[in-house]
This record gives sequence, structure tokens and C-alpha cells, in this order.
Amino acid sequence: MEEWILTSGEWIDIEQLDKCYKYYYDSVEDYAEAAKTHHIAQDNFAATTEWTGKDAVAAKYLVGQIEKDILKDILKLQNDQKEFLADYIKGFYQKVDNHPQAKISVDFLNELLAEMSTIRAAYKRIARDLEEESYDIKRRFGHYGTVTPLDFSETMGAFDKICGSGYSNGIIQDTIDAFLDYDIEAANTLDLADFEGRINYIDERIGNLKGHGDVSAIALSTSKSCIKATKQKDKMYKILQNEYSFTDEEMAYLKKDYPKHLTTLYNSRNTSTRLELRTYETIAEILLQRTENTDKLTLRKKPSHSYGRHVETENSSFASSKWWAQEKMETINPFAMKAVNGKNEVNQSVNKVLTDKDGRYWVAVGPNVMNPSHTSNEQCSYAEMNYGTQIDVMLEDECGETRYLRCVVGECKAHTYPDGIHQTGYAFPNGKDPHPQNADDSVIEFCGMAPEITEKYNIKEIIVYDEE
Repeated sequence: MEEWILTSGEWIDIEQLDKCYKYYYDSVEDYAEAAKTHHIAQDNFAATTEWTGKDAVAAKYLVGQIEKDILKDILKLQNDQKEFLADYIKGFYQKVDNHPQAKISVDFLNELLAEMSTIRAAYKRIARDLEEESYDIKRRFGHYGTVTPLDFSETMGAFDKICGSGYSNGIIQDTIDAFLDYDIEAANTLDLADFEGRINYIDERIGNLKGHGDVSAIALSTSKSCIKATKQKDKMYKILQNEYSFTDEEMAYLKKDYPKHLTTLYNSRNTSTRLELRTYETIAEILLQRTENTDKLTLRKKPSHSYGRHVETENSSFASSKWWAQEKMETINPFAMKAVNGKNEVNQSVNKVLTDKDGRYWVAVGPNVMNPSHTSNEQCSYAEMNYGTQIDVMLEDECGETRYLRCVVGECKAHTYPDGIHQTGYAFPNGKDPHPQNADDSVIEFCGMAPEITEKYNIKEIIVYDEE
């Protein structure tokens, strides 16, 4: 079999992991058998009457009590690690891939997804052109006989099953998500088990025995180790609060109810991996659900995905701080509703802020955000707007920190002539229907009411996650 070696990214070779587990299982069993013999020796030493006196009492306590307890903890630790590894492999087969030789590389699958999406987009463009041509032929020559227009929906459906369509992930993304979701679940279980902390605690207790004959000195040293561990946790929480801008109230809530999530985030921070992103997203969702005011602007530290088309919004002719407006509609436009077709939803808060099923804000954007090739003499079209497409709005606060606003396209900003991005008060095509009083420079227009925006941000760019 070809050797499979990866050195970075999230990946797994379940066959090799299973071999490691079997080797570890045998090693733990051998250690447990040896420990039984050692336990007998410890008990015999502690019970001996051939050595008495103050030193004998201290030595017997060390060997018969403290060292024996340490050995018990080592055995318990090894058994828990063995069970964790067994459960991980079993869960992988159940939730991710049941093949005994499964190999998954997230980086490779992302590359494959990008390539397949490019092929799908090219095929869709060709199919759409051919379908339009066939309808034109039917319109022109149908009166001579039956003309059946071409239909590529079945083939496009096959593409959608592989690489997704914008409303469904597809096999490749489902595999990536299943693996990463399971990886986070396992990481959280691993954090809760705290193997590293238990190892360090055992190691410190063993270190405390060196050079000590005084039982009280050993007890004092062990107490200090516990205090040290608590201080390390406090330091971890302080670092997370500074790096991810959690408020004191949020941090207190997370420390109390979600400590394992914080540990996972701390261990993966600044790695730019999917583990860091997904853990942060999970915490953000937890805090969002807890927030009483659901209409407060919700921003994220990271973009939604690692891919996407970047649309430059900075222009010296427009004020980047005037990035938003509100349309005050009750719902998204009917063309967008038709495009969504039950695959998404429009939720209205008590303050009439419109969001979709994932909490993204329904917004309007200009035609050139969705179609960079849109020209000044073209009418805005339903097809090019690709309603229901997810976008991230990249914002920068007054301290230079970057944040991302998650949105979904539900309306077209037609009065953005001529660049198709900024609100000028003149509409496509050719600057018709002038409303110069509406020239507010905005790039994003909330379809409903705007959420509560309490800080000043400048817009930097928009990331569009095109469905094709």
C-alpha cells in the first residue's frame, strides 16, 4: 500500500490509529499486570515489623500510602486514555467513515472541492447557454413541429451532490464537516478528561517525593501544586479574554458552564485552523443565544469559510464609515423569496430586523457585488443577483481590529450607478431614475430595520460565497 504521510492541517489515517490503539492496549495491560506485583510489594513493605522508628513510619507511609495512590492514579489514567482512544475510533466509524482504511485530509478535500466547484461553475454556464439557445430555437421554430428544450437539471443535480449548490453542502463538504465536527467533539471530550493536567499532577507528586522524608513537607508541596494549577487556569482565561474580546460577564458565564470549550479554544488559538474557527463559532453561538437583546449587531472574529470571492469596497469617492443603511421592509423581495423557495427562511425580530435560519442578516447589495462583469448600461437582473447567496462583510473598528458581519442577499441596490457597489442615488441602466437625496455612500442595506450598531466601523471588503 502506498505510504500516506501528512505533516500539517487536520487529517487522519484511521487504520494506523487503530494499530496504535492495539499496541497501546497491550502495553497498558502489561503495565497493569506488573503493577499488581508491585502493589503486593508495597503492602508487604508497609506492614513489615522488622523496621521501626520515626524514619520507618515516614518511609512506610510514603511507600504504602502516597506511592501506592500515585500508582493507582497512573493505572486509572492509562485505562481512561485507552477507553478514550477506543471510543474515538468507534465514534469515527459511526459518525464519519465506516471504512477500516479511511484516510481524510481536510486540506486535500478543500482543494478537491475548489476544483470540482470550478468545473461545476463552467459546466453550469455552458448548460445555461445551451438551455437558453434551445428555448430560443423553440420560440422561433416550434410552430414547425415539436421542439423539446434541453434540460441539464439531472446532471447539475449530480454535481450538486458532489460539491453542493449553495443550499446544500454536497458529499465533499459533508465529509469535511462530519470529520471536523467530530474532531471538535472529541477535542472537547479530551479537554474534559484533562489527561495533560492529570499527567502533570502525577509528575509533580512524584517530584515532590524526591528528597522528602517528612510527611508534612510532602503534604504542603502537594497543596502548592493545586494552587499553581488554579493560577494557570486564571492566566489562560485572561489570555482568551484579551485575544477574543470577551466581556467580563461573558467570560464568567463561559468559565462556569463551558470550561471545556475555553480550553479547546486556548489550545488551538492563533493557529487559523478549522478547530479554532469552529470552536470560536460555537462559543459565539452560545453567547448569542444567551443575549437578551437579539437585535444587537453580531460580529465574528473570523470569516465564515476559507474560500470566497473578495469584492473591494474602498473608494476615495465614498466614505467607508457610511457603510450601511436600512430599507425597512417587512420581508425580502419576491424574486429573492422565489429563489430561496423554502430552502431558507425570513425571521423578523420584535424590532423588525430580518435574519435567516442561521442568524444571517438579510441585506441588499449592488449588482457588481454579485456580478463583477455588470456594465453601466445593463438593467439589474434577477439571475445575476443570485438571491440567497451568503456573504461576509469585512469591517474594521477604530482600533484597527477586523470583524465580519454575516449576511445573505435578499434584495438588489439598483441605485448604485455607475460602480454597482455604493449608493449614489442613480439607478441602472445609465443612471436613470435619479434620487440624489438618497446618495448615502452605503454598500450594505439591511432589508428590514438595522440592528443596534453602537460602534463606528469602516467597511473594507465583501466576501461572496458564490453558489456556482
